[in-house]
Amino acid sequence: MNKKTLMALAVFIVLGGLAWYVLKKPPKGQRVGERPRPVPELKQDDIYKVTLARKDKKTIVLVKSGDGKKATWSLEQPVKYKADKFAAEQLVDKLTKLSFGDLVTEQQKNHAQHQVDEKSGVHVTVANKAGKTVADLWIGKIVSGYTMVRPNGKNGVWQAAGPIAHAFKKDAKDWRDRTIFKFNRHDFRHIDVTTAAGTVSLARKDKKAPWTIEKSPRPIKDIEKSQISGMVSSLYSLTAYSFADDVKPADAGLDKPQGSVSFKLADGKSYTLHIGKNKKDDFYVKRGDSDQVFVIKRYTVDQLMKRPVDFRSMKIMSFKPDDVVSMTFSKLNIKKRDQVTLTRKGKTWVGDGKKIKSDKKVKTTLSVLSRLRADRWAHYDAAAYGLDKQPSWIITVTLKDKTKYELKIGETEKDGFYGAQKTGEKDLYALRKYKLGQITLEPKNFK
Repeated sequence: MNKKTLMALAVFIVLGGLAWYVLKKPPKGQRVGERPRPVPELKQDDIYKVTLARKDKKTIVLVKSGDGKKATWSLEQPVKYKADKFAAEQLVDKLTKLSFGDLVTEQQKNHAQHQVDEKSGVHVTVANKAGKTVADLWIGKIVSGYTMVRPNGKNGVWQAAGPIAHAFKKDAKDWRDRTIFKFNRHDFRHIDVTTAAGTVSLARKDKKAPWTIEKSPRPIKDIEKSQISGMVSSLYSLTAYSFADDVKPADAGLDKPQGSVSFKLADGKSYTLHIGKNKKDDFYVKRGDSDQVFVIKRYTVDQLMKRPVDFRSMKIMSFKPDDVVSMTFSKLNIKKRDQVTLTRKGKTWVGDGKKIKSDKKVKTTLSVLSRLRADRWAHYDAAAYGLDKQPSWIITVTLKDKTKYELKIGETEKDGFYGAQKTGEKDLYALRKYKLGQITLEPKNFK
């Protein structure tokens, strides 16, 4: 190898080394090593007290008792109460997993824009077991998947990874444990339901045994099992919609409740829920062993406040579709009465003796009618549904053995239900609108 070749090789090696160094060297201005954190890294054992302060909102103070898996959280402000387990754990999770992206701004005038100012931000203070503050920051708005965060007392606004603001911006009621009852649904053994219509007592020997009626002001031959299962489903894990701390039980109508549900579990322990006054769809309730007043929604009350009649079977019609020889649909809520009689002819159907284009709808309606059940028992009298005079529809079904079902349907809707009554009977059923569409056929479509 001559001298020129050696020189060229040496130059190549030097240039190659320089190229490698340039490629590996961080760009100008880029920090080498781990990026500094605007807020210290927190561990679960560092977090024993969290204060969340917002202007024009009640200050939230959460305190932890115990350590590890036995740790529990409670509210100290705005009211002393057991904290919602999920909300507290989510808060701790977001604090311990705080990670940061870029510095967004260092100008104080931009704080309001990012909602990390005193007017619109959430001031979060975290203290350890000794009471020492280990984190002090402001939580702002969410932008492009990041949450704006500002260390208290500093102007710098940083990106925190993830849309975490919701874990800090809850209303006071959402930090409280809303549990009213929490049991195993299979442990219910005895239930007393008291309403203005009387008390019904239900019982079963064990979790596999059927429910029976022990006491009722009116005879109940066939039990509507769905009513009992619906009631138990609402009771065993009953939660409040909100709290009524400033309402006295007497003012909530709970000194003389409009209804009560008492029950005994497999362990022999008994509990009671009293149901008081309501404001539209919000009902005041309380446990028998506490003065805490809760608010629950009407749909939950409807599952619990069962009258004696509600436990009766809601079966309206029951037959085999093949046993039907004719169906008559009379529409009366129009100027001129419209009616059609559909008669079975072999495997097909005819309308008023004439062939119809398709009997698919007829067969579908027949199938629904053959196992027709009410959605609930009526909560109003016949007049309220328009059944005291001329009904809206009359449906007549005739079977091979001459058995005839005749169902009258009122034209007035109440609480989303239409009244229905079988001819010759006093019982009033309630049907939802969608079910009317399943069981009524327009006469004009079959002529």
